[in-house]
Amino acid sequence: MELPLYQYHSLQPGYIRLLQFLPDGISRMRHVNLKNRSSHVGYAALSYTWGASTETFPFQCDAQNLPVRENLLHALSQLKNQIDTPIWIDAMCINQSDEVEKMSQLQMMTDIYRSANKVLIWLGKEIPEIK
Repeated sequence: MELPLYQYHSLQPGYIRLLQFLPDGISRMRHVNLKNRSSHVGYAALSYTWGASTETFPFQCDAQNLPVRENLLHALSQLKNQIDTPIWIDAMCINQSDEVEKMSQLQMMTDIYRSANKVLIWLGKEIPEIK
């Protein structure tokens, strides 16, 4: 059975989405109030290149398929077993089809990265040394 395409739920002002990898291999998206420091959730933010190809691949989140580009899929396959905190990833945590949300979230990017407990950088899949 094919999973449905991922459906984003609207964000309230000041909120962001965080991707959480659960121990059983399931991924969930949650909404977090970035401005409310008393209920601040520790999270990581991922910085990476989207890559030249626009081809997408399904990534299962909340029992739905969330399309991601190949470079991000490689990053996710590495991160899901190495990170236990929620993670903010622009391509996944911002509804790329919603221009209003995109503009709002882009204006928050400095705060998103500044509020992260750590920022991870993905340069791409390892390339064997050329001799």
